[in-house]
Amino acid sequence: TGSLYAGIFGGDDRIFFKNLEKINPSRLAKATAVQINKRLIRPAKKDEYIFYPTSSSKAKNQCPGEKHDGLNYLGECSGFIIESDILITAGHCFDFSRDDCSENTWLFNHFENPTYPQVKIEKDNIYFCKEVLDYRHDAEADYAVIKLDRKVISNIMFDLDLDSETKVGDPVSVLGYPLGLPFTYTPGGRIISLDESILISDSDALLKNSGSPIVNMRTGKVEGVLTSSTSKLNQFDRIDGCHLNESFKLNDKTKTVVNRLKRIPYLSKKYKFKKNEAIKLLNNCLVPVEAIVKFRGERKGRWHTKVFNLKRNEDVQFDNNISNYYVFLHVEGNNSVEYVKGKDFFGYKDGGRYVEYGFKKLKVPENNIIRTCL
Repeated sequence: TGSLYAGIFGGDDRIFFKNLEKINPSRLAKATAVQINKRLIRPAKKDEYIFYPTSSSKAKNQCPGEKHDGLNYLGECSGFIIESDILITAGHCFDFSRDDCSENTWLFNHFENPTYPQVKIEKDNIYFCKEVLDYRHDAEADYAVIKLDRKVISNIMFDLDLDSETKVGDPVSVLGYPLGLPFTYTPGGRIISLDESILISDSDALLKNSGSPIVNMRTGKVEGVLTSSTSKLNQFDRIDGCHLNESFKLNDKTKTVVNRLKRIPYLSKKYKFKKNEAIKLLNNCLVPVEAIVKFRGERKGRWHTKVFNLKRNEDVQFDNNISNYYVFLHVEGNNSVEYVKGKDFFGYKDGGRYVEYGFKKLKVPENNIIRTCL
């Protein structure tokens, strides 16, 4: 028998089978790339390049025993594919203001520790920047959208969160190339706060994770591009003579900053991102309306109930996180309201065998005004 006291610890991390493929790290890894210096690659055979990597432990002077001590690195920033030839990265990863971006080079399918002192790279896995479609790097924003010289062979792309489904507490993962190492999948993060432009999480991220996609594990969609993080190698210890990966306690100073995709002009023009504007419940009936609204709190996830008695032409506004709102409307002498019939939520009133009045999930039209009467 199941445990009577079973429960959820922390956030709810359960994932349905239909979403497993969306967040399969092995699949999404093929849609990520690591930036490498074009000046350090040399043509070899017809179908390959030669690259000369540096030992990661030597370059970063990591202490013996660190998780990735001894691995070689050959990359700089991370990036990810949203269309067959469109890549997103962080704006500070390259001087994207140049007229010619052809030196901006990206390597796909970098999954194994490169051999030292030289690496053979298949030419099919190397892509060059053809055009900078959008770019910003300042105190407020940090992103770049580039068009590659050809379509990526894998034809695997990240799904974008166009519907603003994101919630505080959602589990997220980072996919990229920290310290320039081979592809690394880092789950275990959660969304701490968010607005229309910036998302803050407690995800683990290191130098050269910049440009990595942040994937919402609940929806399987990418939320934004990683910009910066407090995760790092600690200050040099004169006694030990090396660096350790520094761990932080979660507080106001510990955070990973993510630029949301909807704030990038190129993307917002090309895709229809849903705006999180306040919604309004308007009583357009000829009689008063009693509206009982259930909603879920962001912090503890508990349900709350509020009752509004709206006069004719009176309205009430709600927070823009509409996904958690359920409403029961009672209109005297009028049962034609679309939000009354049927039940989506416990606590309904049974009006007989054929008609059930209950709480219905709010369906918000484009103008964000919900009318009580049809």
